Amino acid sequence: MTAGNDTEEKIRSRLEPVEEATLDPWVRAPAITDNSIYWMPVDPFPMLPQQREWIDAFHGRLATQMKSRFQLREEVFLQFKALYPDLLDRFTSTSSQFMPVSGMSLRPGEQPKALPDLESIRKQVEAATKNGTGVDTNVWMPDYLQWFVRKLSAEQRASFLGYGGLLTLYIAPDPATVAPALKLPGFFTSMPIYDDSIQANLDAGFALRDAFLNKSKEVFGEPFREDPSYKGMAFILPLLSSQSILDATPEQRQIWFSVFDGYLIESKQDRGMILAVKDPAFDEVLKDLIKQMREDGLVYRS
Repeated sequence: MTAGNDTEEKIRSRLEPVEEATLDPWVRAPAITDNSIYWMPVDPFPMLPQQREWIDAFHGRLATQMKSRFQLREEVFLQFKALYPDLLDRFTSTSSQFMPVSGMSLRPGEQPKALPDLESIRKQVEAATKNGTGVDTNVWMPDYLQWFVRKLSAEQRASFLGYGGLLTLYIAPDPATVAPALKLPGFFTSMPIYDDSIQANLDAGFALRDAFLNKSKEVFGEPFREDPSYKGMAFILPLLSSQSILDATPEQRQIWFSVFDGYLIESKQDRGMILAVKDPAFDEVLKDLIKQMREDGLVYRS
């Protein structure tokens, strides 16, 4: 190529529009600079198939970035109230595979729900019967949260993503949860009675030693302290919304992020997804991730 052609090529490249990396479809909360807070629209819940496909891919790629860049692991939770009416059978059938452990959740600023007395229940049932509507038992139920002890996040998303109840945390590894590798003699592993789930069960048992469980109760458990069942609660986590995050002070958010470094939730209240990351400079990571998804033909349709 001649020098003249080189000059023409440089001029042409300057005149052609350059596609800038953006956060779209995520929108950052500009008022918060101490952490990175994002919202993305979802319409409706349950998600449309094309939205669910994109968000599932985003989940997987985000987990990879969190692990490679920040050495964070992924933990998956499911709001128990989201099981009705579509997911209860699926939850029951996958319980032996995923090993859910029940804990509690609470929206910041709210108090745990007290069970109504029998008279209140009777009146609500009578009113629902008179109006020809079903009885919504969720209004009486505490906000239980199920933690999937086994680390099968892709399979768990395949079962439960898109119904408005999935929560994923990104947390630093805890050495106490690493189970020793079993070294069984060959004659034992070749026996018909041998079950290769032995190691998986051992891993699950060690996972229950995770430090985040007690830490979550220390940070988020104050409203439950007087509850007789408090000591038996495995963990307590917040159900964050965009409003609760905006209403919190930087000091409060700093305390929240002592339990987790990243938080991704399906929020019916916000009609979308909320992503909260401890790192205030997470924009560049997110832009790179979304750019790569676009290059791979994955475009979000809102």
